Amino acid sequence: MRAQLQPGPVRVERISIVAGEAERFTATLPAGVPVNEAIAKAFQAKGYRGGVMEMRGGAFAPLRFVIPALSSDPRYAAYYSETHGGPGPARFVQMNATVGEKDGKPFSHLHGSWTGPEGRPQAGHVLPLETMLAEPVLATGWAIEGAGFVVRPDAETNFSLFMPERWGRAPAEASGALVKIQPNEDACLALEEACTRLGWRSARVRGGVGSLVGARFADGRLLEAVATEVLVQEGGVAPDFSGCPKASLSVLAVDERGLIAEGALAHGDNPVLMTFELLLVPG
Repeated sequence: MRAQLQPGPVRVERISIVAGEAERFTATLPAGVPVNEAIAKAFQAKGYRGGVMEMRGGAFAPLRFVIPALSSDPRYAAYYSETHGGPGPARFVQMNATVGEKDGKPFSHLHGSWTGPEGRPQAGHVLPLETMLAEPVLATGWAIEGAGFVVRPDAETNFSLFMPERWGRAPAEASGALVKIQPNEDACLALEEACTRLGWRSARVRGGVGSLVGARFADGRLLEAVATEVLVQEGGVAPDFSGCPKASLSVLAVDERGLIAEGALAHGDNPVLMTFELLLVPG
């Protein structure tokens, strides 16, 4: 399996999991305010500080985004491109968000796919403080009672990244779990381990944003670029013929050249580059 050397010490805990009581909710995100603010208010209205959110169909105006890039700085294994975008509108197909807090304030990590004014498909890391919705959008969120994502320094990557944390009491039985996967762990294998640790025979992925060391698909296609960002289109874990958990992930990926590919990932051959964040629900 491919791997990418990181600048810092390898974190002992490779898969961070915080489980608790999950709630699914819907919210209409308003137009004309930064996406970060719209998402934060939707979670606050339900009494939560974060979780994950999915949006399908809508428009950005303006849109600001970056795509992954190689790093010329030895302090980082990869970095971001210059900022792209324009006044819009750009019609988006899907946007996934990890929602939490950064420096004590609401913050969202967004990956999306859209069609620009010129009709060309694009994808990338949407800048939540600079991007606005052009029209109200119906979104679906999931949150964990007494837990959420908080941006913390990550010595392994030398970035500050979302980590799942608990501030409330853990329930006797969990109906959801926040998950964060460290670099060079295969995304599918990590989900299987998460289910094993949680004692779940099956689970569904909600939200889902991250980066991979390239992307190898089940049909043999390969995005060879080192820096590749992804959003999960569909994912889950189910027992295989022997009863062991077997994960599947379908993603949309964009690499450092702006090339886009989508489909089911090859099992066991897609190491995380920087981070992979999601929420799991059993069943």
